Amino acid sequence: MHVTIEQAETAIRAARGRYIAFLDADDRWHPEKLARQLAQFRATGAGLVFSAYARVDASGRRLGTVRVPPRVTRAELLDGNVIGCLTAAYDTARHGRVEMPPLRRRQDYGLWLRLLEDGSAALGLPEVLADYRLHPGSLSGGKLAAAADTWRLYRHIGLSRPASARQGRFRAENPAPSEVPDSVSHGRHAILPRHT
Repeated sequence: MHVTIEQAETAIRAARGRYIAFLDADDRWHPEKLARQLAQFRATGAGLVFSAYARVDASGRRLGTVRVPPRVTRAELLDGNVIGCLTAAYDTARHGRVEMPPLRRRQDYGLWLRLLEDGSAALGLPEVLADYRLHPGSLSGGKLAAAADTWRLYRHIGLSRPASARQGRFRAENPAPSEVPDSVSHGRHAILPRHT
């Protein structure tokens, strides 16, 4: 069961604590998650802390582990979201109560990009501190749909193309129509042609 953007915004506005963290009803935090993050906030002054997490099936059987980098900047995050929403927590004393952009999917990614606009880095903890439950047909599934949602997010925040394209990895922002395939795959991105 995924939280709607309206539910997330209501929760952020209603929260009275200093730190905001997210958890869908079918996912699970490990008992030490919040204590480990709080220690990281206090030790480093970070504004956004996240961790590695396990991917589990509907019965809770571990399918794999999602590892994370020790830190990520906004520019690095533009090359692909490495922050699992269920593992993230942010400090309202540093960032204020920042809301998610009004998108059906990738709103968490949009929030991380907003939080890192100040030039800070998010800090990643290497230990697995949460379990992300996978369901057939879940909102997170489908690579092509996910790529399209990421593209919509980039457009929403004012980017016409992902960071890797801005860094010159793609030949042109507006190639000739004969040069535009149905989609271009590059790393974690699938760049969809612009429809006018």
